[in-house]
Amino acid sequence: MTGITGISYKQRRMPTVRSYAVPTEKSARHANERRKGTGQADQERQSGLEKLEPRIVLSVTIKAVNGDIFISGDAGNDHLSIFEDGAGRLFIYGDVNTALAGDGAVSGVIGDTNAGGGREFDNGLFHRIFVSTGDGDDTVEFAGLKSSDISSLSVDTGNATTSDTVQFQQTTFAGNPDANFGIVGVAGPIHITTGNGSDQVRISDVTTPALSIATGSNNDTVTLADIGALGVNGSTAIDGGDGGDTLIVGGANQHLDLHTLTNLQLAKLEGFDLTGTGNNTLTIDASEVFALSPATHTVIVDGNAGDGTVIGSGWVAGVAQTINLTTYSVYTKDGATLKIAQAVDVDVQLVQTIVVDAKHPAIFADANHDAVTVKLTGKGTATVTLTGGVTNDADISTLVLTGTDAKSAVSITVKRDKLTGDGFTTIGGVTADSALKSFTAPTASFTGSGFVSTGAIKTIAIRDLLAGQIATGGAPADKLALTIGTMADGTAIQSPETITTLKATALGDGTIQANSFGAISTSNGALDADITSSAAIAKITVKGGGLTGHLAASSFGPISITGGDFSGLLTSSTPAATLAKTKALTALSVNGGNITGDINVLGLAGTISVKGKKGGPGGNMDGATIAAHEIAGLSVTGNVNQSLVLAGADLGANHSLGGGDDNFTQGALGAVKIGGNVTGGSAIAAGLSSTNGTLKDGDDSIVGGTMSVIKSFTVAGTADANSYFVAGLFKGKPKIDKVTIDPTADNRFKTLV
Repeated sequence: MTGITGISYKQRRMPTVRSYAVPTEKSARHANERRKGTGQADQERQSGLEKLEPRIVLSVTIKAVNGDIFISGDAGNDHLSIFEDGAGRLFIYGDVNTALAGDGAVSGVIGDTNAGGGREFDNGLFHRIFVSTGDGDDTVEFAGLKSSDISSLSVDTGNATTSDTVQFQQTTFAGNPDANFGIVGVAGPIHITTGNGSDQVRISDVTTPALSIATGSNNDTVTLADIGALGVNGSTAIDGGDGGDTLIVGGANQHLDLHTLTNLQLAKLEGFDLTGTGNNTLTIDASEVFALSPATHTVIVDGNAGDGTVIGSGWVAGVAQTINLTTYSVYTKDGATLKIAQAVDVDVQLVQTIVVDAKHPAIFADANHDAVTVKLTGKGTATVTLTGGVTNDADISTLVLTGTDAKSAVSITVKRDKLTGDGFTTIGGVTADSALKSFTAPTASFTGSGFVSTGAIKTIAIRDLLAGQIATGGAPADKLALTIGTMADGTAIQSPETITTLKATALGDGTIQANSFGAISTSNGALDADITSSAAIAKITVKGGGLTGHLAASSFGPISITGGDFSGLLTSSTPAATLAKTKALTALSVNGGNITGDINVLGLAGTISVKGKKGGPGGNMDGATIAAHEIAGLSVTGNVNQSLVLAGADLGANHSLGGGDDNFTQGALGAVKIGGNVTGGSAIAAGLSSTNGTLKDGDDSIVGGTMSVIKSFTVAGTADANSYFVAGLFKGKPKIDKVTIDPTADNRFKTLV
């Protein structure tokens, strides 16, 4: 069977092992003359060579410096044989077209080598070898090097016109017949580098603690005959570089297990050839495909009968492909692709799918043996894949919807198994390539990627969003009604549609984005998510928890929180003039909790109220900042501490006084009613302007004169000396601790009248 390089590995003739002694120059010349003078075959061979092309003699220079041997080639097609004989002598020969020059004793001509002879170094005169052949189609062959003599070896073949070859075997081309010099042993590392060109590196007989191969660009091949030995005796790093590169398993009974051969480091190898000289096996999974082929995420496996691959579970079989007359079975998993020659056995647990359409629902048992039914009405299909690629006793891994439209509907129901069931199931992820009327799965939770659709969806109802996201296509004119149980921390909901209703048990610390929102509500938990709307949010209702997220919209309807604090951030950057009569915030009411967060809106705000639970906690404003163009009223049943309520103020991006981004205008504040005490330097004002962001330091002023008004002002408890109450006009007489106050004579007040 022919391998990728065109060499027939399983049928190749192995060289005969013979004893061999390097001849002297004189004896080699006599032997050469006898061969030329006798034997018709030799004469034909010699004359045939002359007829093929004029002989061009190339030059390779050898330099010896303190035991380092430097071998440098020119830009031609150099062909070198480097070997060590039984006596420990290092020999360097060129082929008939490659002449040598430089250091070393001249050694006699031997078969298939240049007439100028080779170079020889006695034992002890060489330790490190450096080979640099320059550009051109070069070949360098090694045999018989001994680790007791060679401490390191470096080979750089430069850029090739077509291809360079580096080969480690027990024989080289030098000698006729070939001589066996034994395996190559190097005490230290071997580094092999090839440049541009479709290069070949063949490693058949090598012992070294570290072997590194970098083949550069184009379609290169690396042949390893004994993977096990390389994996045990030392580390091997192979980088194929750019192009379509292939690792050839050149031996027999080899198992290339990419899971366990930790000493074999492979990069940018897009192909494997298992043909070898016997039956070989490759173990590979999707993660290795991604690592080996970062550009295409595709690996091609060649081989013949008797070879095999182990690829594990979770792969999906695709349509077979024919490439260069070889037909490949195609498998995909998580974005990785394997193309395996059909002659190669494949040990794989294929993913089995269930196809659902309007006439064919699917019924199967989930991991808890509950009966799960998947139905589709209208156009399209739903392809269901269960975890582990089975068809029963597993939860849904993926559900892929194709070809649906705005009238198609998907439903998933669960019937509890009386012995082991819980009445619920899970779904890893759902994808849809078009619109959908509804996706209803009230007893199913998303645990993987969630729900992603490129089209608009009218209704989505699920149990919990435990991981991933809910993302739809569509436009602002499309409307989505969304019902979920718990939205877990780190999850997301995003849609260009208008979400008319978002009902949840609780909304965790994730992100929610839409063009606009109707009603958002939680029935028994907090709203911790950050919510962003391009337009308005009509209504927010939180029960059984607080509101901690950052909410941003052009305007807000009423916000009601029961059983928790408002500790989040609410912003509207739409100017009052743009909103006209529309309030930036209709109202904020907190019942059974406190206000500790911030509100910064440029338009009108309705009444801000906080009420404690009867006989329980809550009802206070602590560390809060509220800024708006106008505020209809402020009602606090408890205390106000270290808080700011500023009508006519825009506190900028930092949502706090100071920082150089504040703006102040005329402001108005309705009735102010505080049932407890005012402490901690709290300020309640209409039209207050501060140049430096520090209050009560002499640079404060009132914008708008007496048009900046507080309608009425009552503090049932006390107000400490650091408190600050400001308006151009207090319409009603302020009262603190049941005492009527003259604002012009009290240092806690600043007013014009």
